[in-house]
Amino acid sequence: MQPLLSPVELSTELPRTDAPVDTQVSIQAVPGLPDIEPGDDLVELLLASMARHQISLDDGDILVIAHKVVSKSEGQIVRLEDVKPSAKALELAHSISKN
Repeated sequence: MQPLLSPVELSTELPRTDAPVDTQVSIQAVPGLPDIEPGDDLVELLLASMARHQISLDDGDILVIAHKVVSKSEGQIVRLEDVKPSAKALELAHSISKN
């Protein structure tokens, strides 16, 4: 598959601006989220918790959500007791003293 724009084309296609660039980065966890269960509406839980704690998103903000909670809400969970390790996995675990 061909990229839409090569890196050279991309750099010439971006608008130029003299506006100041904000180089500050801050990270804030969303407090008060429950343990995520299969079927949970992750967006609803996030928005409710953000509202309770007076957290809002501004233009340009980036919300990062760990893949683990997305998988849990989608029910994409594998229980450890349901995993049967292969002979090679058991051999490797033994060789590095892991069970």
